[in-house]
This record gives sequence, structure tokens and C-alpha cells, in this order.
Amino acid sequence: MGHRSLQASAALARHEAFTKSLLASFSTLQDAETGQRGYLLSREEAYLAPFQAASKEAMVRLADLQQFVRSGDIDRKLLDRLTEAAQAKMLELQSTVDLAQSGQQEEAVNILRRGSGKAFMDEIRTLIGTSLESEREQRAQTKRFLKQAITFRYVTYAMVLVGNLLFLLWAYHRIEHEREQRRLAETEASRQRDLLGGYAYFNRRRRHRR
Repeated sequence: MGHRSLQASAALARHEAFTKSLLASFSTLQDAETGQRGYLLSREEAYLAPFQAASKEAMVRLADLQQFVRSGDIDRKLLDRLTEAAQAKMLELQSTVDLAQSGQQEEAVNILRRGSGKAFMDEIRTLIGTSLESEREQRAQTKRFLKQAITFRYVTYAMVLVGNLLFLLWAYHRIEHEREQRRLAETEASRQRDLLGGYAYFNRRRRHRR
């Protein structure tokens, strides 16, 4: 039970790490989208740096999620769909920025208006929501197991403690009983010695009178 409790605690920590990593991936995609829209609307170069940084980080974070496939925190097919949707979204973001930088601002805005980017983000939200729901169920199961394990441990400790107390109580009474038996035996031996002493004294008196 102790080993399984340690495994459950590790799983709980892993669930937490997965949730944070998944949400961070989505947040980075949103940052990239914000940078793209800021650049398309204002044409200010200041939006390009955060866009480019977020674009690189988003794909790195998605790649990091592969480790959670091995641990079973996310389904391989679901992660593949999430990665494909994210890559399509990043391609849409990059293509509109490239068009705007080459002077094709109107074409870039038209792509934005067609809503393909929004569709990709909606799909990403749905996939992440599905994954988080599954993760919540796994986390709840792990917490229930830990609670049961802790309760079992406390009950076991309590039973051992009560058992030890009962043993000590039995041992105390056993020792007291043996002590009382020895006292009675010593008292009886003393009485017997007194009787024998009295009998010997009586016999000596009789012989002396003769």
C-alpha cells in the first residue's frame, strides 16, 4: 500500500504538470494570435517580436506534451489532432503576416475575415477541453485512491496501537498475577517453616521431660 501511495502521489503531481503544460500551450497560441492581429491592424513592427517568440514557443510546448502520452495522461490520437490543428493555425498566422509584410495587406485581412483561423482555434479549444475533462477524471480517481490509502494507513496504525496497548495490559496483568503467586508461595513456605519449627520445638520439649 505504501508503494502504491507513492505512485499515486507521483501521478497526482504529473497530472498537475500536464494541466499546466496544456494550458500554457494554448496561452502561447493566443499570444501568437494577438501579435498577428496587432501587426495586421497597426502594421507596427513592435507586434512582430512577440508574435515570432510566441510562434516558436507554441510548437515547443506542444512537442513537450509528447512525454505525457507515455505516461497515459493524454491520448496519442488526441494529441496528434491537437498538434495538427495548432500547426494549421500557426501556418495561417504566419501566412497573413508574410502577406502583410510583402505589401498584400488586403489579402492578409481577407484570410483573417474568412474565419479559418477562428475555426482552428475553436477546434483547439474543444480538444483541450476534452483532454482537461479526461485529466480531471483521472485526478479525481487518484485523489480518491490516496484518500482511501491514507484512511487505511491510519486505521492500520490505530489497530496496531490498540493491539500493543492490549498486549501491554495483558503482560502487566500476567506479571502482577505471577508476582501474587510468588508472594502466596513465599507466605505458604514461611507458614510451613513456622509449623515445622514449632513441631521440632515440641519434640525437643518432650524428650527433655523424659
